[in-house]
Amino acid sequence: MNCPNCGAVNNPGSKFCIRCGTNIEGVQVQTEQPSQVGTATQQPVNQNINPVPSQVTNASVNQNTSNVQVSPNSSQNNQTINNQTTSSTNKISIVQYFFIIMSVILKPFTAFKEELKKFDVFKNSMIMSLIVSGVSTLINLITTMLNAIIVKSYSWSSGKYTTTWVWENLKDLNYVEIIFKNFLIYLGVIFAIAVVYYLASLVVKKQTNFARLLGISSLVVTPVLICSLLLAPILSLIWAELAMPVIIIGLIYTIILLYENMNNEILLEGNVKYYFNLVCLSILAVVIYFLYMKLVIGPATDGLEEIFDLFS
Repeated sequence: MNCPNCGAVNNPGSKFCIRCGTNIEGVQVQTEQPSQVGTATQQPVNQNINPVPSQVTNASVNQNTSNVQVSPNSSQNNQTINNQTTSSTNKISIVQYFFIIMSVILKPFTAFKEELKKFDVFKNSMIMSLIVSGVSTLINLITTMLNAIIVKSYSWSSGKYTTTWVWENLKDLNYVEIIFKNFLIYLGVIFAIAVVYYLASLVVKKQTNFARLLGISSLVVTPVLICSLLLAPILSLIWAELAMPVIIIGLIYTIILLYENMNNEILLEGNVKYYFNLVCLSILAVVIYFLYMKLVIGPATDGLEEIFDLFS
């Protein structure tokens, strides 16, 4: 027992300090060993309790930090993958353009449903328009050359038509006018369809994509072009009366495709849909008739007038 006054060690049970005489009867027993044991028992408790929360907190902070750092990268990766997928989907090779044209003619419903999303890009629609116009111009050029070379004449002796090949007639053809005039006519018709429907959609306050309308226009004109430029001349060699029905069939097919796909794109309902297409088709009919009379019939009649002037 230590004296609280002088700190002297007294015997247990002593009432007064042997050194200073202070009353130490109510003082608690304190020894060095219990104090050391107490401190020793407190130390492990502090060591066991304190480090654990700090480790857990640091681990959770590190985990949250790592999650924050990973999420932007994952979103960037997803965006990059989506961009690559979109670009690969919209990319069309030259050969695929011709397969799309054939699929539109043979199975138009599934073809437009599957392939039309590729024409959200104006570049693809423009290339398709150029291909359709260029191929049509080439077919028209070949047909014009064959008509110039093949000369039919009636033989009074045999009572039949004879066919002769006059290759010298190729020199009289104006190839520049034939190529560029027809190319501009075909390309102008395709753009006229797209522009008329696009402007009409703005009037009825429907938001449309001009690139898609141009892609639809370049595809829907292929039936009438194939029938009038390719099938009709071939069938006319067999029987001349077959040419006009084939052209009419191609024209009807084109009008059906144009009506159906433009409605699916502009999404009109009720009476507005019918009046909308009536106005658009009427405008296109007037424009195409004007171009036909100005660029096709006009030069032909001028040539006939020149011939009549020579004989008069």
